[in-house]
Order: sequence, then structure tokens, then C-alpha cells
Amino acid sequence: MRERDGGYELVASAHRVAACRLLRMEHILANVSQLNDLEAELLEIDENFARADLSRAQRSDAHTRREELYYALNGSDGRRYDEVTAEATGQSARSVRRDLARGKALGHDTLGKVAGTSLDTGVELDALAKLPKAQRDSVVDRAAAGEMSPLNRRRSR
Repeated sequence: MRERDGGYELVASAHRVAACRLLRMEHILANVSQLNDLEAELLEIDENFARADLSRAQRSDAHTRREELYYALNGSDGRRYDEVTAEATGQSARSVRRDLARGKALGHDTLGKVAGTSLDTGVELDALAKLPKAQRDSVVDRAAAGEMSPLNRRRSR
């Protein structure tokens, strides 16, 4: 939690709060931190990484934003983003680099449309990133409509 606008804002642990509410707990122990907006967003992303249920598209999107936040807060401190993030999240530096490359290649909007579709796998995201934008948009629209990955069918022929 952090203080904001005369009240408090939940930054992390939304799942814990939801579980406590289901148990009808009236009081929940919380830590109040002094965080600016960038620090709060970074903490929220790190908490999401700790959950095992992020899809490949969501992870790629989160890494892209996390890198922006990291450099906005730390500047070029001589440490590489992939190494710092691997240490903070428990992922390998290679996995961080791969997710980040996908995020930068596809962008926030495309990754948002792809999340939860047949394209939401590492192999599919890599194939999608190699397509020209017009063709990529068509493939994403078809997958968002529920069609199985047209990229997968092309590879299997």
C-alpha cells in the first residue's frame, strides 16, 4: 500500500486481499510504503511476475514496460536490464531477453489482442513478429475471433 490523495492505494497483494475478503476478515495487516508512481508500477509488475499464470504475451508486454520503468528510475547505471530483472524475478536472463524482444517487436496493442488466443505461445509470437505489419494485423484479428493459429497451419504444411 501507499498513501495517495489523502487515502491509501493498494499496489500489490490484490490476490491476498481478495482471499481475506472471502474469509470475511475485517482487518488485514499491510505495509505502507513511500513509492512514487513509477516505483508503484514497477512493484505491481514484479508481483505479477511472481504469479505463475501470466501468458507469454502478457510477460512480453510486462517486460517491455518494466524495462522503461527500470531505466526511468535508474538511468544507465551500468547494469543490464536482463540481468537485474532475472535476479529480481527468478527468470533466466535469456528468458527475459526473449520476452523483451517479443514485446518490442509486437508492441503493447498487439500483445493485448493476442493474449489468451491461439497465438499466445513463444513460437507463435516469434513467427508473428517476423510478419509484415499488415499481414500480422490480419492474423491477430483472426486469432482474436477464435480461429486457431493460421501461423501454425502454415508451418505444418
